[in-house]
Amino acid sequence: MIPDIKGKRENIKELIKNNEMKKFEAYVIQNKIPLTEFNTEKFDILIFSIEHNISLKWIKFIVKLGPYYNFNYNIKIINKPSYGTPTSLDTDYYKSPLTVAIDHQRFDIADYLQENGAKLFTDWVIRSRSQKYKTHIDILEYLYRNKNLNDNTLSYLYSEQSHTNNIYSLKINAVEEAIRLDETDMAKAVIETFHLPIKKNWYCIALKSGNSTMMEYMLENDPRDIDQVISQLNEIIYNENLNKEAFIKATEIKNKDIATVLRRIYAAKNFNYVVNNISEKLINLNI
Repeated sequence: MIPDIKGKRENIKELIKNNEMKKFEAYVIQNKIPLTEFNTEKFDILIFSIEHNISLKWIKFIVKLGPYYNFNYNIKIINKPSYGTPTSLDTDYYKSPLTVAIDHQRFDIADYLQENGAKLFTDWVIRSRSQKYKTHIDILEYLYRNKNLNDNTLSYLYSEQSHTNNIYSLKINAVEEAIRLDETDMAKAVIETFHLPIKKNWYCIALKSGNSTMMEYMLENDPRDIDQVISQLNEIIYNENLNKEAFIKATEIKNKDIATVLRRIYAAKNFNYVVNNISEKLINLNI
């Protein structure tokens, strides 16, 4: 390592912060130091430049002088985001060039990185070293923690995969993915960030995946009358092929009366008996 590398790193950081890129170009060429020599476990000049809104032209210059041949790497975040915490995991936080570009809504840079091999789902993780989902959930949580989970970032994440630009449907897709992965806290974050109403299909997914925490949350936050909700759940139970073990797990909720009703409906289905009078059953159970 060059002895005065720390001082030169600080000089370069100041030039980038002030967007003095012509001076930056002259400085790095004059010093004849590969830019990647300035990188550490917690600092990366490409990521730093994206965070400071440097133009795509100069991002390409930095990539060339780096030189950077691979964008699927991460650095550890020094200061953990202080916003809402959707999970209770003991977590190490990381960021990559692509997540930072999306986080800062620099979709031109995000496109450039992906065109040159950057992948959304790699072995870097934002959540926990032991949990590598390789899904949108990691990035959703990253954006949520940084207060940048919004229509623009969500659309960029999901529109290509879903082949739609309908932002409302993309929000629904995000919740559905979180429920399937038993990431209830992240599902809640998306629902509450975008003020989404509880959807019938979310109940269906929760029942199929055995997600009792999500069932609990939806039953508590569904604004409809409980008999309407139970009636809809009755329809789901009769029309969907539900695994018994997952169904029992999904109905392990605090409200034992509702759990009893749902399990009776499920049992009745096995005897080809349709439960029609849901309201009467609710009255009998004092709900």
